[in-house]
Amino acid sequence: MIRIFFILLISLPVFGQKDVQYNILMIEQDSGYSLQYERLSYDANPRKGTLTKSSSKDSFLMWLFKDLENLQSGRKELLFYIHGMWGSQRANFQRAYNLMNDQFIKSEDSDIARIVSLKWPGNDFHYRENKERIPKLVPVLQTELVELIRRFQLSWMWIYKERRDWDVLIHSLGNELARQVFRDLPDREYEEKLFENIIFAASDLDHDIYSKDSLMQRFHSLAEHCYIYYSERDLTLEVSKNLNKLDRLGRAGPSDYSSLPDNTTAIDVSLVKDENNFPDLITGHSYFRASPLVTRDMLNSMMMRSASVLNYRLEKEDTRNHFLISPKDVY
Repeated sequence: MIRIFFILLISLPVFGQKDVQYNILMIEQDSGYSLQYERLSYDANPRKGTLTKSSSKDSFLMWLFKDLENLQSGRKELLFYIHGMWGSQRANFQRAYNLMNDQFIKSEDSDIARIVSLKWPGNDFHYRENKERIPKLVPVLQTELVELIRRFQLSWMWIYKERRDWDVLIHSLGNELARQVFRDLPDREYEEKLFENIIFAASDLDHDIYSKDSLMQRFHSLAEHCYIYYSERDLTLEVSKNLNKLDRLGRAGPSDYSSLPDNTTAIDVSLVKDENNFPDLITGHSYFRASPLVTRDMLNSMMMRSASVLNYRLEKEDTRNHFLISPKDVY
């Protein structure tokens, strides 16, 4: 299979150095959900770009391989993005993508080559309807999505004799989707890392999830390192707290009686107020893309920067792997 994949790969045209989006779309059908794939290449305006779609994982991987093959050296990582509620609405998605592309891809010292986004159906007006749909999405993602990532890893290693890792950034209600997908895969999947780093951003999970869901430990074992970012000024998760009758992980941080996995760091960004527009500043929910300081810290986390670079993180008292970002120590 990999040999055939390689023969097809070398026959593809070379892509230029353009901005490129790679998206995985969940499509509803009579029998459930399936995955489709798209590649959007553009110079400036995505609306005027070239959009290519396919229902084939192999086609999607070949687009991605040929693109990565021609990018500058040193760009060794892929960033997998799972959005939250309303995140795949066109305007919302494009705005988030543009900001992440600026922060994570265009940064000169980043090692991230491309962003691969999962667009899942969470665009209903009511929160409950979006959350209750998640279990219906899980089966196809547990098979098709995991197989896609594994096939990428094996094919790249076989062809290029080197490892190319995936990081994953999960926002808001996307954390509930990811929790259900990745915490109870077949046992064999936990024998080899699926991700290098997992970023749980503004996570819409119960704040005591680590004390009551034993399978969350398995989720974290899929990555080398995991980071939980939270902010007490997150007004969107304040609403979710009221709806769920329980505080949220992305607002309050892990509960006092939570036992975090050894490879996990919690980072309190409550003091950061540098979002680049007023609505994001007020809601405090979109710092993963709108705050230069937080996005820079996330990039530092994914690149595993040394402690000297992260000297603006203050270690919280009587805690392990728990930090507060102090803006006054940055500038």
